[in-house]
Amino acid sequence: MSESMKAASLAELATRVHEKADASMRSWYGEELAKLLRARRTQLETLAERTGRIATQRSIVIKADPKVRVPKKRFTLRIKNLVKLETVAALDIRRIVEADAIDVEGLGEALEEAEEALLDAWQKFARTPREASGADALADVPEMEQTARQLRATRQQLEAKSKQLPTTEKDVRDVRELQQQLTALGDQIRTKGYPDEVLAFLSQVRAGRGVALAEVLNNPTLRAWLDTKRNASALRVLHDSALNPTSPHRP
Repeated sequence: MSESMKAASLAELATRVHEKADASMRSWYGEELAKLLRARRTQLETLAERTGRIATQRSIVIKADPKVRVPKKRFTLRIKNLVKLETVAALDIRRIVEADAIDVEGLGEALEEAEEALLDAWQKFARTPREASGADALADVPEMEQTARQLRATRQQLEAKSKQLPTTEKDVRDVRELQQQLTALGDQIRTKGYPDEVLAFLSQVRAGRGVALAEVLNNPTLRAWLDTKRNASALRVLHDSALNPTSPHRP
């Protein structure tokens, strides 16, 4: 083979190698781009799913509290950036996989802030009625034991409901029904001679340092209750020094 033929053969081989290299590079770049696009798609799907869930929860919480407001400051600029990115990516899809194309962390913080605002509003709506407080103090009173047990179980159901955002409108109806049940049970307790002051008193004397005698003597409601049905028979008066070794009244 002549030198000229060898040169032509080598040139042809170099051309083929160059073409193969270009094809391999395009294939490699395409695979890398596909990986980045799939990762970005997963991020966007996760954000979209969370956003959709929050939108549903917001629509439900608004039915419970029409005055609820979700912070928008964190969202505004990021949404504008997403709109711009959508326009740019339509012309060059590679722009969407750039590291700073989407503020994923910032969007996550904005969504978390929205969830916290909704949960705060929901917990205020789903709080336990004031009428139901202190009833646990009646758990060992025979005539009130069943009512106190029912009230405690109902309150626990309501507290469980309040700990997480609602997912359906039924959650709103359930909370209102539980609150009504607690109010009705509280009314039953009061009609049996256990007003709020008495319930608070019973809760205090069963724990901690008890209740100051002066507080009892100065409260007509408590004095009247203690004089009824031998209610005072289960109570004892102790000097402060018997409970507190460092009491200034200790002899």
